[in-house]
This record gives sequence, C-alpha cells and structure tokens, in this order.
Amino acid sequence: MIILANAFSLSMLPSEGNDFLVRVKKISLDEAKEAVKHGFISAIGHQSTAQVLTELLGVEVKENRIQVVLEKGVKVSFNPS
Repeated sequence: MIILANAFSLSMLPSEGNDFLVRVKKISLDEAKEAVKHGFISAIGHQSTAQVLTELLGVEVKENRIQVVLEKGVKVSFNPS
C-alpha cells in the first residue's frame, strides 16, 4: 500500500511498541510516477497541493485530509513542501 502525503509526523507511528525504524529515500519524479500508477491513498490535505501533484505525477490526486497511522510494510510518498 502506498500513501501519498505532504508531511510526516511522529504521531503517524503506531501507539503500540516503542522501537520503530523509519527509512527515508529520495526518489526521482519518474520513480514517483511509477510508484503511484497502480493506485495509492491520498493524504493530501489541500486542494492546491493535490492539483500540483496531479500535474506532476500524471494521475488524479484528490484532496483527502486524513490521519495516517503507519503499519509495517506501508510505503509513504511525501511531497516536500
């Protein structure tokens, strides 16, 4: 599962447990396009940001202000603001 977001917070980590590993990897625009072309969950909170991402990624990104809590194996793509 891929979640497309424009921010990261420690509150996104599960409340259970106390040992987490978060890996951050910079990817190219082409890699981002490939990652989202088969589907993703939008966690983009502003329409203007969603529109920019729609244009950049070539897929429709909808505004969707949701709270994200990560689970093992979830990949999150962040749009640096």
